[in-house]
Amino acid sequence: MRRTGRFVETYDIGVAQNHNFFADGILIHNCQHDAASSMAHIHNLIQPKWILGLTATPFRTDSVKLCFDKVVKDAGIHSLIQDGYLSQFDHYTIPKWDVPLLAEFYCGEPQRWGKSIFFFHTQNECRQLDRLLRSRGIASDVVTGSSDRDAQLAAFRSGQTQVLINCMVLTEGFDDPSLQTVWIRASAKGPTIQMAGRALRKFDGLPVKQIVQCQNTPHPFLKTATARQQFLWQCGEWRSLRVNPKLNLCNANVRRAIAQTEVELPKFLKRDEGRRRRRVVRF
Repeated sequence: MRRTGRFVETYDIGVAQNHNFFADGILIHNCQHDAASSMAHIHNLIQPKWILGLTATPFRTDSVKLCFDKVVKDAGIHSLIQDGYLSQFDHYTIPKWDVPLLAEFYCGEPQRWGKSIFFFHTQNECRQLDRLLRSRGIASDVVTGSSDRDAQLAAFRSGQTQVLINCMVLTEGFDDPSLQTVWIRASAKGPTIQMAGRALRKFDGLPVKQIVQCQNTPHPFLKTATARQQFLWQCGEWRSLRVNPKLNLCNANVRRAIAQTEVELPKFLKRDEGRRRRRVVRF
């Protein structure tokens, strides 16, 4: 938590609970967590006149509702990409989220994937992938709630570590624009958007980032934003799902031919005014 004059900026709820003072306003990062009881306690301690929340996922997947009075600005991820605030991305779909398969994908083309973050459901999966990558010469590390996160992130940013593996620790609050690929485990809408957002920071050396998901994920990120290109792993190779340029040319030629065709509209039949009959409805 940081205080500037009569303004409080909260990052860590646990830190904020140890302070007792008043402020004019609070700025809350990842404000979808504002519905938690711990945040209600902070509001009672600080008693702000106003609260400004910032988040990429302004909703919750449980029954709890957010209680902000007004939406000041709603900018969707797709719009932010189109407007140039976030990076374009290519989307890759693999058959299943299997640790040995993921290791094969990455080690088979490490230059394609570059600096990557992998997300899993369990720490056992994280450590299994870490062992497989290390055995093939890939510098990787597992980030957990008890690991030395600052040192691990510093090594990743400097390029000493090529791959970071975690469950949910890096879902929010992690920011490294040089990240090239994010590997997203099967997840619902909210976690998927947060995980994908790690790769959408713009970086001069990487005009296009990459997102990898499996076929059975509940929320393909393509439902949230449109990819520059889409790839599907089939028959041992990546197959592009974009429209064939020759088909585009054929479609353009057909539209041009239709536009230049002269069409003679049928003549309207005129009714003989003298033969019109007035109908009277009698009751």
